Amino acid sequence: MLKKKWIYAGCGGCLGVTVLFIIGLVILIWMARNFFTKIDSQMIALNEEYKQLAEDFPFTRPNEFQIDEARFSQFLAIREKTIAAVQSKEELAWFLQMAESKEKRDELSIFGLISHTYTGAQQVIDAGFEQVSFLREAEMAMEEYVYLTKIITAEILSWYEQEEDTARADQAKAYFQWFFDLNQWREERVQRDPDDTMDPVPFDFEEFKKNLTDYRDPEHTNRSLISAQAAQVFISKVAVVIDAFVVNMRPPELEKTDAQKNEEPVENE
Repeated sequence: MLKKKWIYAGCGGCLGVTVLFIIGLVILIWMARNFFTKIDSQMIALNEEYKQLAEDFPFTRPNEFQIDEARFSQFLAIREKTIAAVQSKEELAWFLQMAESKEKRDELSIFGLISHTYTGAQQVIDAGFEQVSFLREAEMAMEEYVYLTKIITAEILSWYEQEEDTARADQAKAYFQWFFDLNQWREERVQRDPDDTMDPVPFDFEEFKKNLTDYRDPEHTNRSLISAQAAQVFISKVAVVIDAFVVNMRPPELEKTDAQKNEEPVENE
């Protein structure tokens, strides 16, 4: 009889743990759903802010590559403040450190990446709203900011590819070194474990260059201007990480073209 009581008690304990586990799982799902609903609504609000900037300060890509000097200074100020805003956020600062540091990337697990992504989502949006305020202060739409980033990084790329043994070439190599270190880390990781497909920093130098194809200036019109502001252009090692995010953005003119294509009636053959 005593043995049966222990069995019943044991089963009751298992049942209790199971119930608690289910309740905990339901609570976690509810919390995650509320969190992502909140994030989704805030992301929509942020996109509306970017759209409003585009309406208030419309930008059309110019035919020439020449950058206005005053506008270039405003761009650099926005970029510097954006970098500072990102670095001030704990989870975003962690991501930048992880992007820079081979040791931190080696220590990272898939669960760690998910955890940091979950907790960092709100901070990404917060940094986005801060950038909107920087852009509005300068009366600049995001489309213009993306354009200037690509014009400037395309010129820096030409220093890396076309110049040798110059101060500009050294600056370009130091700027792009993050890409080279990242590629080497990927190769070493695959050699250690061919089945390891986790890539916490999905940036590729060849893809980066491809996205700059239409922004290369054969005359190097802005070379002197960019060289003169080198201290701000190469303000920190994380500048290239921030620039890489911007360069990877889908060009607004392509999005508009796709939207127009979707609106066109399909002709029957």
